[in-house]
Amino acid sequence: MKPRDFQIDLQKKLSDVYEVQEAGAIAARYLTDCFGLSTTQLLLNEELPLTTEEEAKIDSDVKQLLAHVPVQQVVGFELFCGHRFKVTADTLIPRPETEDLVRLATEKCCGALSNILDVGTGSGCIAISLAKALPLAHVTAWDISEGALQVAQENAASLGARVDFLLRDLLKEAETPTLAPQSLDAIVSNPPYIPEEEAQTMEAQVVNYEPHSALFVPNDNPLLFYHALARLGWHALRPSGSLLVETHTDFTAAVATLFESMGYTSVRVINDCFDLPRFVEAVWE
Repeated sequence: MKPRDFQIDLQKKLSDVYEVQEAGAIAARYLTDCFGLSTTQLLLNEELPLTTEEEAKIDSDVKQLLAHVPVQQVVGFELFCGHRFKVTADTLIPRPETEDLVRLATEKCCGALSNILDVGTGSGCIAISLAKALPLAHVTAWDISEGALQVAQENAASLGARVDFLLRDLLKEAETPTLAPQSLDAIVSNPPYIPEEEAQTMEAQVVNYEPHSALFVPNDNPLLFYHALARLGWHALRPSGSLLVETHTDFTAAVATLFESMGYTSVRVINDCFDLPRFVEAVWE
């Protein structure tokens, strides 16, 4: 196989199901991640010998890509905060804007023996990145999905991060907390926040292959999980503890108003790396 020829052919095939620019990005990502090829090696286009098994794997991968399986799931990982995270159909694929949530939490808890909870951990990307950035902190991560927790535990082991992963339902915990009172310095979360009705306008690779339980909320209650997080904070946050969340850009102001109405102070909206209102920070006094 000549890599550059294969890339051009794959991009052409993918252009039938993706926009041309995205098809090109997917083809390049697949080649570089699966075969460890540099841009220079792709341009040299030297013959790459393949075994029968490798050829069969490529055929299977291409079929998956043409069926809109995300390239991150096909190659098996995504990069986040400089670390390589395994992803599967049980986990959301980490997005670059969520790295800003990690940065905000790191700045908030820097230099302290902090006790941090990540709610809805998925692949573990937030919790593990915090544990790596704050080696003195104690990081706990919850998820409602056993499959996601298994992936997160694998990621923590491969990255050498100390995180306590627990199977927990936020909505139940908000009503009947199992956490010790005033035991947390920060609660961090990227909860489900997309109204179900938006699914019909979203990309097939997201709707068909990422877990709906981590994506969608009822149309008539889009702030469901933010209300639960705020209630959990009432019980679990220490005085001056922080609640840091990622939100839908349409609901950031509403989340900020909700937190203020529930007694939180120093509430502020923060833009993401694309300059969109994405995060809300609040303090429990």
